[in-house]
Amino acid sequence: MDKQQYKITNGTLLWRPSVSLMESLYYRSEGFCLACGEIQEYVEPDARRYKCECCGAHKVYGAGELLFFGIYFTDEVTTHG
Repeated sequence: MDKQQYKITNGTLLWRPSVSLMESLYYRSEGFCLACGEIQEYVEPDARRYKCECCGAHKVYGAGELLFFGIYFTDEVTTHG
C-alpha cells in the first residue's frame, strides 16, 4: 500500500504516503495531495499548500516537506521467526 488515510484531531480524514512512495515523489519531482491522496507532477520537494489538480484543495506538498512534518508511514515488511 502506497498511501493510507488517517484522522487529525478535528476529525478530518487526510492521506499520507508511504516512505517508498515519498522516495519516488522526490526523484520524480512530484507532490502528494493530503486531501485526496493523488500525485501531482512538477512539484518541488519544498512545496507547501499547492492547489491539487484533482480535488482543488490547497493541500499538495513536496516530499521534503512531508518528511519535515512527519507526514508519512513506514511500509517495511517485518518477518517474525
